[in-house]
Amino acid sequence: QLERIIRYALDIGALERAEYWLQQPQWREDERRYASLHNQLLKHQGNIDQLKQNLLADWQRAPSACKLEAYWNYANEAERQAVAAQVHAQAESLNDAAVAIEMLLFIDSVGPAAEHLIARHAALSGVWYGTLLGWIERFKAAGQTLAGIVCYRLLLTDLLERGYSKAYHHGARY
Repeated sequence: QLERIIRYALDIGALERAEYWLQQPQWREDERRYASLHNQLLKHQGNIDQLKQNLLADWQRAPSACKLEAYWNYANEAERQAVAAQVHAQAESLNDAAVAIEMLLFIDSVGPAAEHLIARHAALSGVWYGTLLGWIERFKAAGQTLAGIVCYRLLLTDLLERGYSKAYHHGARY
């Protein structure tokens, strides 16, 4: 109910009421939803600097392509370059190879993404087929043939391991 009240207050431009309801102690139990609503309030208030700080901190706390994109939309060119350098530095240390590849592709570092894919392909066996198909297109467009082949191999391995015969025609196409 509090979330609906806050969203309504934001929709009608009652920013003081939205801020009041965001200060209620119940939000300590749901920090993810609080952060989302607080960021929307900051956006409505025009406090882009604080919004960028929150989005950057959220991405640094738990890196993902979605969080990176949320920050990227507000960052200027210098901030984007600084974050891109962080993505390159973090790519090797991330436990989730798919997240690292997604972030590298998001910042248009297709070459390093391909190298990361080739080096850590064994850790990518559970990646969703739609993600792999998107990667294939990116790698093909950039001339990264070996990375595309590795993605096709991951698709075929997944298809055969699941034994889903209705999808074998996709395997033949791959």
